Amino acid sequence: MEVLISAGAFLPPTTALGAGLYSISVYGGLAVFSGLMLYDTQKVMKKAELTPANSYPPFDPINA
Repeated sequence: MEVLISAGAFLPPTTALGAGLYSISVYGGLAVFSGLMLYDTQKVMKKAELTPANSYPPFDPINA
């Protein structure tokens, strides 16, 4: 992975290889970010479902 990151600094995105490396970094980052966002959302939703309605302190999804 280190080779792809350092090669992107030397290859402009106008070449075929540079455009490929650019696409991998952009769409790979988008996929990783989306996956983490979905994971965190599911974790908060699961905690909200398992917490009783009258618990103390009440469940706060914003700070969770």
